[in-house]
Amino acid sequence: MPLFNYFLDRLDKHGRNFRVSPAVIERIVKYDWPGNVRELQNVVERIVSLTEGEMVNLINLPKEICTWQPANPASPNPDNGNGFYPARHVVEVCRGREGRRFLLEENERQEILSLLSAHRGNVSLTARTMGVSRNTLYRKMKQYAIYN
Repeated sequence: MPLFNYFLDRLDKHGRNFRVSPAVIERIVKYDWPGNVRELQNVVERIVSLTEGEMVNLINLPKEICTWQPANPASPNPDNGNGFYPARHVVEVCRGREGRRFLLEENERQEILSLLSAHRGNVSLTARTMGVSRNTLYRKMKQYAIYN
């Protein structure tokens, strides 16, 4: 997921703050990636080009990734045919190292956005509230593509 997020931030020229649905995360993590990094980069380029707004859903993924199934699937598709996954399934997807890192980064990103909003964009006050230096906060804002 970090490489996916890196390409998503790097390739978007419009400064959008993409949000990725849990179903997309599941597909990205479980997909075999026979083309390795180049295939991932091409998929992200397509997502950036074709996504309207900031929410990345299954419809934004190529068909081969959406329909791909491992040779021995561990569990059946839990979406009940409606496209929405139960919360317990999202937790299962996020149990791995990549999933935990994604959740931690997303929580930190949301905290920064919330504090910046609460402090009316005052970076110094936000950094002080978080207990980090202003430079650290600026670095994290750049990492998470947060523009003040």
